[in-house]
Amino acid sequence: MEQVSDPTAKANFVHRIELVQNAINVRAQQAAEAAQQQDDAQEQRTVYVAQYGKSSAYWYNIDNMPSNTRKDKVITMSEADAIRAGKHHSNKE
Repeated sequence: MEQVSDPTAKANFVHRIELVQNAINVRAQQAAEAAQQQDDAQEQRTVYVAQYGKSSAYWYNIDNMPSNTRKDKVITMSEADAIRAGKHHSNKE
């Protein structure tokens, strides 16, 4: 920047740099908001876990669980709790 002697060109460069920095900040803020919305959704979404919660997988819909699943042994919890417990979404749903 210091090497640019024309004040108009220098002002244009500074302005363009500010525009890029603003765009970067806006994208970062949007990404943070999207991540927060996803976290909020995980806190609210109910999932189903077989074997009294001992299964390593969880399901979004109890009707999508395998037909041999004992529904009387299925528990519900929030998706966030399931993730904290080390569970993962079923790869068959």
